[in-house]
Amino acid sequence: MLSWQTNFWIAYWLTKAGLIPIIVNNVPWTVPPVLSGLLYSGSWTGAAYQILATAMTIALYMPFVKINDSINEERAAKIAAGEDVGPSMKVKAQ
Repeated sequence: MLSWQTNFWIAYWLTKAGLIPIIVNNVPWTVPPVLSGLLYSGSWTGAAYQILATAMTIALYMPFVKINDSINEERAAKIAAGEDVGPSMKVKAQ
């Protein structure tokens, strides 16, 4: 939820400052990210911003992915030890 807002406002202010050109072309949504930035803006700075935006989005999501990984590792250890991990994680024996 935060990533698109962050990317939007940074792109807005970079465009306002003249560092990224205004979108001048209509490009289909199926065009890959970096290429679409180049085609939308007609400048390499559009592609460079898309690389930056992707890196920022990854940086924003990474802490949550790490938390999820640690939770899953704890649950896997409990399952391997035969401990009860709750109804949502029980594996039915066949």
